[in-house]
Amino acid sequence: MKNTLIITANDPNDRLQMLAREGKDIQFLLNAASRKNYEVVLLPETTTADIIKELNMPNREVEVLHYAGHANGASLRLNDTDADAQALTDKLKSLGTLKLVFINGCASKGQVSYFHAANIPFVIATQRPIEDSKAVWVATQFYQYLSLGRPVREAFEEVVKDAKFQQKGIAFTNERGIGRISDIKTDSFDWGLYIREGFEDSNYTLPFSAKMVADTEGVNHTIFLDNLIYALENVDSPSFNAIKKLATNLRRGNMANGKKISELLKTLSYTLGVRIRQITAEPDDKSSEYYRELLYDYVFLFETLLHHTASVLIAQIWQDQIKALQHKPVDFQEILDFWKKDRVQESPLGYKDLITRLLHWLSDADIANPYSDEDTGEMLGYFNTPAFEQACNYFYQQKRYFEQRVRLNEDESLENCFIAQQYLITAFQALKHVTAYFMASVRGINVVNFRHVATEFGNVVSKLVVTEADPTSVFGSKMLENKSILCYKSDDSDLDNLIDVDTTMNLFPFLIDRNVFTEKTNSEVDLYLFTGYFADATGKPKYHFASVQNPSKIWQFDETQNHVNLLHVGETADFAHQANHLMANAGEFKSYLTEFKNTFLTPSPKGVI
Repeated sequence: MKNTLIITANDPNDRLQMLAREGKDIQFLLNAASRKNYEVVLLPETTTADIIKELNMPNREVEVLHYAGHANGASLRLNDTDADAQALTDKLKSLGTLKLVFINGCASKGQVSYFHAANIPFVIATQRPIEDSKAVWVATQFYQYLSLGRPVREAFEEVVKDAKFQQKGIAFTNERGIGRISDIKTDSFDWGLYIREGFEDSNYTLPFSAKMVADTEGVNHTIFLDNLIYALENVDSPSFNAIKKLATNLRRGNMANGKKISELLKTLSYTLGVRIRQITAEPDDKSSEYYRELLYDYVFLFETLLHHTASVLIAQIWQDQIKALQHKPVDFQEILDFWKKDRVQESPLGYKDLITRLLHWLSDADIANPYSDEDTGEMLGYFNTPAFEQACNYFYQQKRYFEQRVRLNEDESLENCFIAQQYLITAFQALKHVTAYFMASVRGINVVNFRHVATEFGNVVSKLVVTEADPTSVFGSKMLENKSILCYKSDDSDLDNLIDVDTTMNLFPFLIDRNVFTEKTNSEVDLYLFTGYFADATGKPKYHFASVQNPSKIWQFDETQNHVNLLHVGETADFAHQANHLMANAGEFKSYLTEFKNTFLTPSPKGVI
């Protein structure tokens, strides 16, 4: 099989902080590509002996070589010495398989002639000193386009366009040079693609198997909706009776997508329903931005399934936290670490370990598992399949495309949408248990699964769901505390009876209604999902929430003195939490957040709440 070889090498006396990330990111991006027909080998902290050993491997067909580290026009710095570029190219020439070399170090243009002399047609090198983080961006952006199946020339041209469009500045600090190189400031792109004489009309593309083509032109929402409905028809809950009937009718003949969506929205929680509604929306103009956002909607739908699966488990632990903390697991730190990372920047694969740990915790603490044994077995079985890992890698790659604004053409977009749908249908089948849960907002409006309903159901969840201007508190050991979102499961389809506090789980602060805290009128629902408790640009940890309506919109909770500031990133705002339908003032709200933080984010050494 063809190989891509990634070499990173650092200098203990002049370390580049981004090298490890560059190597791992390129390795991931290339491995996550669909239909790849090549292998990726990463040699971190590389020495001369490492390179010799790798290049001497029998039947090794290295087609792409990427180097990241300190360099100049004649040498590459390895972990043990400075390697002479000309000597390296003599060895590469004997392989006779190299098609592309990328020297991602300072002012490496002088080495191009050596690689061309070794019959390597395409070389990417730098004209001037390059900054560490800029070098990572250029390299990962280039390999993302290669992973889409783009030829080298086109991939490089796209990176140049992106650098100009996104106005990527060049800072000459922490340079990847050998020796002292004076700062040379320029507006031109510092990377160049150099083509060997005689190869002006040739190109190179990574080896891929044949493309997967959707059955019809354009994104097929009809088949996608049908498969979601079939995946949910076996959910054991009276509230899914309409889905069962819908599935039966689908098998008898065609049905309008609008009917399918309306029934799904009646059944699924708002967090899942709004994503499906946005995914299946048909704009007049399907521009590249449409596909870019559509693919991110697929990502967010997949992660929301995993997020809710975990949140329901934590809500169960939160309800019985005294008992839970008496049986704190030995791997509790890993549970904390999960929530102290920026989930937008992380692979969804981490949910597998988190959910598995939470299930063990419930079992060890003798707390009821909210999922049935059958559902738990199906879920864990899915997590242990190659399909789950492939789905996580695929959706994480889509995150990277979205974050770095990689521009997909229509064929690439359609293929990726088709792949996303296949992964989501499998995920819905395995994680369908989470869709059986009802969710309700503790507010002065009647909402079931966050769909506004016209009929008065009275106290659907508890006495906190009222219509009076000044509702009274609920006292006693089962008081619902400061709750924004409640989650409950019942075999009784009579909503008037869904008021059992004992079986109601509090999803706050994993899922919140922003309007509650910003004192907006009770006319709409604006939900946000907790994504992590991590440091912002100032280095201070904060709560971060992603909007359900617009997942690229992030909300920060900044705790200060005697109140909580709820600041929308990029906004100038200072909303103090006042008395409202949560029955809480600013101090109580802060105390509740502090309790959650001390329990599940940064607990004291003694584990005291």
